[in-house]
Amino acid sequence: NRFSSLWKGGSSGAMVWGVKELFFPSQATLSSPLLTHKDGSCAVGNLSWDVVIVLPHKVASTGEGGMMQSVMVALGLDEETKAAKKAAKKAKKKEARAAAAAAQAPEAAGADEVKVTEEQSSGDPRSPQVDEEAAAGADNSDMFKRLVSRLSGSGLEYSSYYSVQGDEIYVKIRCPEARLMEQADVLNFQMKLDEERLKSILATGFAEHGIGPIELGTEVEGEPISRFRPHEHIYAKYDTNDDLRPLYVIANGSESAFRSMHRIKLVSNILQAPRSFGGAEIPLAKRIQQGKLLAFLPLHDPVERTQLQALWMSASLFRLPYTDVKNYFGEALAFYFRYLGFVTTALVALGGPGACISVAMWIIGYNNGPSTGILRAIYAVGLAVWGPTTAGLWHKAQLATALEWGMTNYEQDEPNRPLFKGSLIKSPINGKAEIYFPPRRRRLRVGRGLAVSFTVVFVDLAFVFALLRWRVAGGNSLVISFVQAVGIQVFAYSYKSIAVKLTGAENWRTETEFSDKLTTKLFAFNFVNSYFSLLATVFSNSGRVCGGTQTDSCLSVIEESLLIIFAVAIATNSVVSVVLPILTRLYHQYVEGGFEHALSGPEWQYLLVEYDETLDSIQAYMALAVQLGYVLLFSAGSPFIGLMAVVSNLVLLKFEMFKYLTGFRRVEPRGAEDIGRFEGIFTFLYLIGPITNAAVVVNHSNPFKVIQPLALRRYVFVISAAAAIVLQIIIRALIGDADADVQLQLDRQAFIREKVVNKVADEEEKITVVKKTPNVAVADKDLPAAYHTKLNDVMQPKKNAAQPPTDLPEP
Repeated sequence: NRFSSLWKGGSSGAMVWGVKELFFPSQATLSSPLLTHKDGSCAVGNLSWDVVIVLPHKVASTGEGGMMQSVMVALGLDEETKAAKKAAKKAKKKEARAAAAAAQAPEAAGADEVKVTEEQSSGDPRSPQVDEEAAAGADNSDMFKRLVSRLSGSGLEYSSYYSVQGDEIYVKIRCPEARLMEQADVLNFQMKLDEERLKSILATGFAEHGIGPIELGTEVEGEPISRFRPHEHIYAKYDTNDDLRPLYVIANGSESAFRSMHRIKLVSNILQAPRSFGGAEIPLAKRIQQGKLLAFLPLHDPVERTQLQALWMSASLFRLPYTDVKNYFGEALAFYFRYLGFVTTALVALGGPGACISVAMWIIGYNNGPSTGILRAIYAVGLAVWGPTTAGLWHKAQLATALEWGMTNYEQDEPNRPLFKGSLIKSPINGKAEIYFPPRRRRLRVGRGLAVSFTVVFVDLAFVFALLRWRVAGGNSLVISFVQAVGIQVFAYSYKSIAVKLTGAENWRTETEFSDKLTTKLFAFNFVNSYFSLLATVFSNSGRVCGGTQTDSCLSVIEESLLIIFAVAIATNSVVSVVLPILTRLYHQYVEGGFEHALSGPEWQYLLVEYDETLDSIQAYMALAVQLGYVLLFSAGSPFIGLMAVVSNLVLLKFEMFKYLTGFRRVEPRGAEDIGRFEGIFTFLYLIGPITNAAVVVNHSNPFKVIQPLALRRYVFVISAAAAIVLQIIIRALIGDADADVQLQLDRQAFIREKVVNKVADEEEKITVVKKTPNVAVADKDLPAAYHTKLNDVMQPKKNAAQPPTDLPEP
């Protein structure tokens, strides 16, 4: 609000100050509520409540859930309301015709009126009856009663109230500390152990359990064994035993071991767990999809959110508080920011030299002389080293991060997707009831999806070839590049919705399977859509493909296209990430009456943009993969885009966090031990990047382009690409996949769990050996064994051969 007022009527200095406070706020700014209404009411959730379930007061029968359904009902655009209005309109016209007929024929009017009344009372289907309650929707009181009954039966506390418009019911839910502890104990919920208290208790031991004092080694020959301290980053299952509860880390300013992130995870588990295990057994996602519930809102914690915003916005690239992000949003989203920060830091090492090379070529002159060609070749070699180095270092950083967050070997008995459908059968494995979908039917749907995907790819390629023909015909290169950049974004966002529907129709059982299949579809399409036109130009040996002659170079076209496509991609991502959430929130505020009424904290958070933990995560990683692909595959043509990627990601790091903290509903915390399938995608880009950059240098820059005959130039390209691949293999081998320090800490963790949690007693096994006087005499032969002169005698002894004596002398 302060920024908006300054922008409208302030001076230039005040506006600059406003921009600074918006993205790098001072402590004074952060001390006020993050979101406030015009009457001063705080728009953040109450700290004492964990989550909110929103359900419609009147539920429509269209089967579509979520805020969009309530919006449609509010605007009268849902099918049931439109049908009721249409029927009412027909009834009104009929009444008007009847009134007109009565005015012309007074004697017959009474009979007509009686006839209509009789038809309506007899239930004539031709009569335009309008049920006002049906038009507004059926009462949802039964669903509300079942909900609060399940909540009470699972030990949760709740409070309910109507929205300001009376069309929704908000049910605030919280969990008592004792109930949280019980659920964490049942789930073997992993919690971090306090380093100092753990060290103290190990030094004391557990004499009553036969465990003596334990002191872990830290160095050898004066050098540290590991970069981790012996008791650092140790996680163990939560236990309610009195001797274990003091060991868990307590958040600053709190008396509980459970942060808001832990509480939301546990409350979500209680809500969905079977009633036989003390849960409420409410399939939240399924009920939302059916329209019986509108939303499940993990509430923002005003204290933790303000602290995280202060830390993140004021931190430098090299000291971003990723662990604080994990403690608020969960491990899955934190891994995205961890990778985004890691690759941005790595790009500094590439973008800096790339910018210097671009400046040097600008000073020399972009005449594609031998000097610029040599500079591009040097950059391409550096890129071939940078790619595998970044991939190898990230793999190690990922292992270390999983250790620090307690996510190593994270496994979850993943339930079925709410939208998974099939036949209820008796399991052939354990005899329990389960939903089964025949693989044969899925294969048919997968084949149908592939046919649709190939059709879209064919249309996309037709668009690309049309642009190539336009360029060959001598069209304006700048206009063609701009049209191409816009077309890439249009095709990408169009296919995204198609891919989601196709993958959903394939009916995958778990969310992981659905996510992996959707990721594969989107990356395969985006690879063709984003890179095909540039790949066609790069691997062409003729200048005609870019509108020149046979001997012309396409470097200027490659650089122009690359810069425009890259800039449009950054702008589009910025609009989608920042502008659309703001517009969505304003629209929801208008529909829900937020401009006329003071709203409660949960109502304000309901207006914020919903975060889809699967689709939005894939979209964020995919945008990063496409951007990184341009740098890895083609930046030898324009080394400056490495620096552009750094600047873009620096802005994205701040914008994305600002968006999730203020413009989105709180992300439901989820666990993760890595970045999933995208690690393989990034590794693939690192692998092929040196090959495409070798093509840029050899095919389009001097002195390599003038190599004749053409076959010799091709040999140069093949040798260059092969050398780059061998270099990558050597670098990855030198870096290695395993991290000895991480493995050592995991072994320490396993040992500490065994002693501290499971109370496994120390083993004191002894072996008693009877000492004898040694015999130093050496025999002349191996007696009584026989000696042979032929190998066959040894391998195939004769039948009835004499058996060796059993009364052998003692050695």
